[in-house]
Parts: sequence; structure tokens; C-alpha cells
Amino acid sequence: MRTTRFWRRIDVRVAASAGLIAAALLVGGVLWFRTDMNRQQMSTNELMAQTEAGTLLTMAPQWDTTGGLLYDWLPFQLYRTDGTLVAQNNIDQLRTKGWTQPLPSPAAPPPQGRLVQSDDGTTVSIPADTVTIIPTGARDQVLVRGDLNGYHVYVYVTAHASEWPVTPMEPYLWWGAALAWLLITATAAVTVRLALRPVERMRREAARISSTADGARLSTAPRHDELGALAATLDTMLARLDESFRAQQRFTADAAHELRGPLTSLRAAVEIALAHPDDVAADQTLRHVLAETEQLQDLTDQLLAVSRARSAPVEPGVATDPAAAVGQVLAGYRGPDADRVYVVDGRAAARSASIAPADLTRVLRNLLDNALRHAATGVRVDLGDDEPGLVVLTVANDGAPIPDDERERIFEPFVRLDEARSRDDGGTGLGLTIVRGLVERAGGSVSARSRDGETTFVVRLPADAPTA
Repeated sequence: MRTTRFWRRIDVRVAASAGLIAAALLVGGVLWFRTDMNRQQMSTNELMAQTEAGTLLTMAPQWDTTGGLLYDWLPFQLYRTDGTLVAQNNIDQLRTKGWTQPLPSPAAPPPQGRLVQSDDGTTVSIPADTVTIIPTGARDQVLVRGDLNGYHVYVYVTAHASEWPVTPMEPYLWWGAALAWLLITATAAVTVRLALRPVERMRREAARISSTADGARLSTAPRHDELGALAATLDTMLARLDESFRAQQRFTADAAHELRGPLTSLRAAVEIALAHPDDVAADQTLRHVLAETEQLQDLTDQLLAVSRARSAPVEPGVATDPAAAVGQVLAGYRGPDADRVYVVDGRAAARSASIAPADLTRVLRNLLDNALRHAATGVRVDLGDDEPGLVVLTVANDGAPIPDDERERIFEPFVRLDEARSRDDGGTGLGLTIVRGLVERAGGSVSARSRDGETTFVVRLPADAPTA
């Protein structure tokens, strides 16, 4: 289990990945360097073999008088043209040094053709291609032949001759590669570990925070890099959660307060009826209980509507005709309320709004109920789309104006600017909260303004395709 946790650490995995990549590159580099050094040394030995062949041919006529060998590391054979062996070096050890081709015939004919060259004004004739390279068919073997003045020489170059300069370097190459691999792996592990240290501090701080209600934030040092941006984002998220938590607390407290009134009234009515059965008429008690129950039911429906407006998923591709929705809502009003509402038929009648029909109906009904509750004489509904890509609906009344500092607060749950009258009229303080939730869930916005003796609620919704 401990081993599993060890390999799950990011610094361990990054260091292991860096080590694998470094090992592959270093091993490949050492092998490439060794191969390239062998190739270069083979080319150098080939040139040296040609030089040695020329030197041996030059000294061949005086060979019997001078005696001795000139070179002791490159094998060679020096012959007269009649096949007589003049001198040789390391021929017995040639095969132990990697030579796999058959030895050439001593009496092999020299290359044909002659070339006239001038040296210090004296013209001499020497065979063409005095020193030539004879193909052996092996990549790591070279045979050099030289012909001059009745002699010919063979010089042999094997892989052993090209490897001996590289062989002493090989331990240093591999030990250097191992040291570089160790340094790269350790550097990657330490660097990632140091880079993740602020993340670990943030994790511990986040684990310490049990609730955002106390305003707890990540106490990290200010940074101007990606981790600093992450800490700032997390603090912003905590602030939003803090505000959401406090709003939820306020909503719960307000809902409990609203529910307490009807429940207290119900309990009081029942207790009085039980305590004084002869003094309280049963039908009076039942009517009171029914009225309070209806208020409780209305409040429960409003709370469910608020929850749905905040959390229910949006149905894609749903559109509604605003004019039809207004007509449907107005058809539900009877008597004086219906006479107090008039509609200004605007251009939106030819466009659809991107919102579910039930949601738009709920929005219009809540706005009209609120306007009728506060209007002095009447309510005006305007359908217009004078903003590109939007359907704009306005509901205006000539009631008391809304103070500027209250225009946003009226959309919060259970806020009533006229507390007594709103409760008497059956308002719950949730109608405008539901309106904002449904409109914003559809991608729109709602705002309120009061000027020139008129209070107007403006709803902006995304426009859909034109209706038929």
C-alpha cells in the first residue's frame, strides 16, 4: 500500500519519466558517439595505411641493406613482382585482430596504365594508381595495395585498429552517462517537489477549512505565476461559496419565518377551538384553518419554484411566442384586474423567445401580480424587440416608485418593500426571485427602474427563430 502511494506521487512519476527519457537519450548518444568515433578512426587508419604503403614502396629497393621494420601496428606484406616476400609485419596475428578475408596472391598483376608526372622539372613515369584501395566486401576491413619500381605491398586495416583508441574512453563515456542520468533524474524530482510545495500548502489549508461561513481563505504567500493564479481562483471560489452559504442560510431562516406565521395561526385556532368548544363556532375555525392552509400551500409552491429556477436543467431548443404567452396569462384574470391591464402590441409578436412556455408564463404572471398589487390605476405590458438578438418584454405600473438602493434587493427572497400590504394581499416575497431565476436560467436578464411616476420591469430574453 505504501509503495502504491509512493508511485502515485507526481514528483516520483515525473522523475521516473525524465529518467527514462534521459536514459534513452544518453545511451543512444554514447552508442552514436562510439560508432562515429570508430568511423572516423577507420577513415584515419585508411589514410595512414595509404601513407605507409607509399613509404614502404619508396624504401623497398634499399630494404635488404637497411633491414628492420618501419611500423609495428599495421600488418603489411612487401613483395617483389616475381612473388618473392621481402618483409612482413603481424601477419600471423592478422586473423586474431579481426581479419576475415583471404590474403591476396603475392604475384597478382599490378594495375595497368602509366601516368607521366613532373617533379622539379624532371619527368618520370610511374604506374597509374600507385596506391589503391582494394574492395574487400567488409565494412570494417580495408586492404591497401601499392605498386612501384618492381615491388608491390599490401597493408591491412582491421576493426581492431579503429577500436583501440575508443576502447579506453568507453568506461568514461558510460560512467559519465550514468552520472548525467542521476543528475537529471534527481534534478527533475527536486524541481517538481519544490514546485508542488505551494500546492501541498494549499491542500493543507483547504483541508483545514471546514466551512466557508467564517470567511476562511487560503493563507498562501502572494505569487505571480500559475500557482498564484490558482490560489486566487480558489479564494474567489471560496468567496462565492461563502456568499452562497450565507444566502442559503438567509433563505432557510426567511422560509422558516414565513412558515412559522401560518403554522402559529393554525395552532392557535385549533387550541382555542379545543379550549373553548362552546364559544368558537366550528365552521369559523375550519374556514380559518382552510385560509392558513392555502397560504401554506402557496408558500410551498413558491419555494419549490425558487428551487427549480435555480437548479433545474435548461431544455435545449425550446422557444415560446411572447404574444401567445401574454394572451394566455391575461385570460386568467377576471373582473377589475383584467380591466386594469392593457397591452402595447410590439414587434416581438413576430419573434420567439428562447425560453420554455411554462417558464415564460410564470414570469409574466408573477410580474403582473406584482404590478397589480402596487399599481394606482393600471398596468401596461409592452412587447418590443428593439435590441438585436433579444426579445424585450416590459411590465409597468404607476404605483409608488422603488428607491434606487432597493432596486436589486427586491429580487432577493422574502423581500417586501411594503411589508404589511404585501402580506395582506397574499404575497410571499418570492415572486420576483422566481422571475430572476427563470429568466437568467434561460440566458436572459431582468431589471427594474422607476422614473416619471412609473415603475417598469424589463425582461430581456434571447430571440429564437421567427414564428410562423
